[in-house]
Amino acid sequence: MQESVSEFNPIYQEKPQQKPQPFVHASKDIKIQADCDYLSLATSFNDFLLGEHSENNQPPNEIEIYIIKSLEAMLAGDIPDSVVPRLPDVAMSLLKELTDINISSSTIMSYINRDPALASEVLNMANSSLFRHSTDEKIVNLNKALILLGLDNLKTIVSSVLMKRLVLIAPIYFRMFGQHLWQHSQDCAEACRALAKFYGQCDPNNAYLVGLMHDIGKLAIFGLLTKALGQHLDYQPRGSVFSAIVRDHSQLLSAKIARKWSLPEYLLIALAEQSGEPQDSTMYGFILNQANILSEFKAVAEKGVKMGESFDSLLVKYSIPLPLFKEVFPIEYKALAEVD
Repeated sequence: MQESVSEFNPIYQEKPQQKPQPFVHASKDIKIQADCDYLSLATSFNDFLLGEHSENNQPPNEIEIYIIKSLEAMLAGDIPDSVVPRLPDVAMSLLKELTDINISSSTIMSYINRDPALASEVLNMANSSLFRHSTDEKIVNLNKALILLGLDNLKTIVSSVLMKRLVLIAPIYFRMFGQHLWQHSQDCAEACRALAKFYGQCDPNNAYLVGLMHDIGKLAIFGLLTKALGQHLDYQPRGSVFSAIVRDHSQLLSAKIARKWSLPEYLLIALAEQSGEPQDSTMYGFILNQANILSEFKAVAEKGVKMGESFDSLLVKYSIPLPLFKEVFPIEYKALAEVD
């Protein structure tokens, strides 16, 4: 896969309007085609992550230019571990193993037994109300936990725990950023799995991992922001500039970080395809495109409805096809529609 590097102007200029991202959702009874105003949605979502509001475009100041040039250097060369910490070797090896659709439970357990923190998380989940009745005896044995959870649930839990260790390293300047980004990563992963099951053309567990990994580029960008804030205490990040920086560079960074970690080719391709046209993508890339848009809209809509906006008006504003949203987020749709 060829990696591309965007051209940067030291003085930020608005990039050409991106083409609307098409939704195509088809089954025997459903065929939906709609244009999503993804540029507007991505800006609104990045504002949500930042806790800022982008009212208009502004040229970057000296610190923001430093961040842009650092991103350019990362895309052209190496990404330092200090920006996106690498998982320990055991966890990293397990993350790669989980992409094998034929992985056995015994292989997963061999890794879990070498990671006490991960083992604890698996036991906690097995003892949660999702899997265990209050009258059942507490599970303290990993093999019993595996029997209760099942292989597919175990793969999902382990993938989530490994990624959560990275995502929740939140910059202290944006206390909610880590939590919001983690929730979005989970939403996107669940949406990817739901769409993979609906289309029936790729493995749902692998699709889940693609969705979980897709925003690691944002971690690198916010790592640079944290460094800049630590060196320039009087600097106040501006949503109108920083939202554009995140929007324009996080996808390429996600693909490059995944390659740095030597993750499987189908995942690398799916992440790289997010910078192109979705109709030209592999099935994993196409599903990720749809899942990301729906997940970003979910976050923006939930905030908007709390602020008094109409859910129906938000659907129209961002041109989101309602049947597709209901297909992927049925519970959330019901809650949002009830407010209206």
